[in-house]
Amino acid sequence: YREVLAARAGLDHVRQAAARLREVRAGSVRVASSAALGLHLMPRAIRRFLARRPGVTVSLEVASSAAVRDGVAGGGFDLGVCADEVDRAGVVATSLL
Repeated sequence: YREVLAARAGLDHVRQAAARLREVRAGSVRVASSAALGLHLMPRAIRRFLARRPGVTVSLEVASSAAVRDGVAGGGFDLGVCADEVDRAGVVATSLL
């Protein structure tokens, strides 16, 4: 049950990030996600986002939470979503729980 609630919270956070991109009509967004969210929830969220923004390209990479954090901190990704606790140094992080 906790996993379901955490997953829904993660999806809500992704929806909020997508809402901030509401005015974007073209360009690309690079997303990294841990496997817990990236294999099931993120593809659905991305499909919904792209249905409203056909001029935007979204790439999704599934990686370990540490790799997601490092990729966001290093500028390789615009957005990272993790299910595990990671070091937040160098990134702007919002807890989903």
